[in-house]
Amino acid sequence: MGVITKPWFAIAVVLAAIGVWAFTIGPWGSWHERTTSTRLVLRGDTYRRQTLVSPAFSLNGGPATLRIKAVPPAGKSLMASVRWELIPTTPAADAADQGSAGLTSPSLETGPYELGNGSGRHPGGEFRLRLSAAADSAAAITATITEQRDFWHGIPVYGIILLAGVAYIGLTVVPRLRLWQHEPWIVGGHRHED
Repeated sequence: MGVITKPWFAIAVVLAAIGVWAFTIGPWGSWHERTTSTRLVLRGDTYRRQTLVSPAFSLNGGPATLRIKAVPPAGKSLMASVRWELIPTTPAADAADQGSAGLTSPSLETGPYELGNGSGRHPGGEFRLRLSAAADSAAAITATITEQRDFWHGIPVYGIILLAGVAYIGLTVVPRLRLWQHEPWIVGGHRHED
């Protein structure tokens, strides 16, 4: 149990926590980003706006972007008008964000749009994505939200680890400093007399 209060152990724990963060949800980790996709398939009447609302998904307050891509039938060109809206489904979620995009062959991809309803705050909470589109041809329109996962309620996990680590190291070092202050220091092996 005494090893928990050793300064070297505290430093080792903080370094291990930073390593786990870096190689899981941090910049070098395979879980750094999470994507959520909604696919609207346009059929039937052209130029008639069709709408799809995605199942609920959660965002944890990290930087998030939206990218929209269209795929027309093979060998056909496409002109499409797409509208999207991020709808909060819980009272704790941030306010809605929305926008529109025009897709024209040969470039059938647009974005990434940064989500955050112009407030500079990244969305956090539970949401649904409403996607609507009208086009001059049948097509599949896909909207993909990509979010960085190393944030918790908008606070970088790296900062939380460092803050907790500094507190932990402080709790292990300060008691030792107090103990050392009460012990006499021996300076040299003999006294010099005048």
